[in-house]
Amino acid sequence: MEKYEFIMVEKKEPVLTLTLNRPKKMNAISLKTWDEINDVYENIKQDRSIRYVIFTGTGEHFSAGDDIKIIIEKFQSAKDYDEVRYHQYRSHDIKNKILNMEQITIAAIKGYCLGAGLGLAILCDFRVATPSVKFGIPETRVGLFYTWGLTHHMNRLVGPAVTKDMIMTSRIVEAEEGLRVGLIGHLVPEEKLMDKVYELIELMEGNGPNAIRLTKKLVNASTAPEIGNLMVMEPDFVQYQYLSGEADEGIGAFVEKRKPKWHTK
Repeated sequence: MEKYEFIMVEKKEPVLTLTLNRPKKMNAISLKTWDEINDVYENIKQDRSIRYVIFTGTGEHFSAGDDIKIIIEKFQSAKDYDEVRYHQYRSHDIKNKILNMEQITIAAIKGYCLGAGLGLAILCDFRVATPSVKFGIPETRVGLFYTWGLTHHMNRLVGPAVTKDMIMTSRIVEAEEGLRVGLIGHLVPEEKLMDKVYELIELMEGNGPNAIRLTKKLVNASTAPEIGNLMVMEPDFVQYQYLSGEADEGIGAFVEKRKPKWHTK
């Protein structure tokens, strides 16, 4: 498999480890990062030798979320709001690929796990974290809601009360609370993170591979109802957020390190 700019990939059958690799930017995810993740998916979607995919981050953090600089350059500065909508359609496609991989996916999480980074984690079948983890969804701070259909996936994982709380307040959720509300399934010391991941893999390796694969499909299918309309409408909602000026003000305030001046009329 080729070398990438923003991720590292290690293949050791039956496991492939995909590591977000922008440690100086706390593994912020750029559009190119998603392209590279998509390329890995295309390379392994029919690779029967790979049965597990581990997502993790290099350095101290899993991911601080979308790279705000890229969002400003690509969408806010260009004012191409049709492109905003088309990007959402493409993003839904990548998200669905991660969610429905034939392989079993495990997120190994430490440090910041925010926004799009948390989205990547909640799309995985398992989440293992360390006490250093800090979860958060900061989108409403910059005048956006949680896109990519991720609100649905948060809702099905932790329920509507926790989902609304995290998105509407943008507060940080620490490790113990994350475990209690169901954001993560396992909390382990920092030095035991990958040991726990491989312990889960070893347990599954002792079970029927088809039974494991079909269980993933059955669980995903049984929690998918009512998402259809969301996938149709959400890109237009995102475009509206930019057209309304709220995202411009929110992102501008974030960059200028000031409080946003929201128009509430």
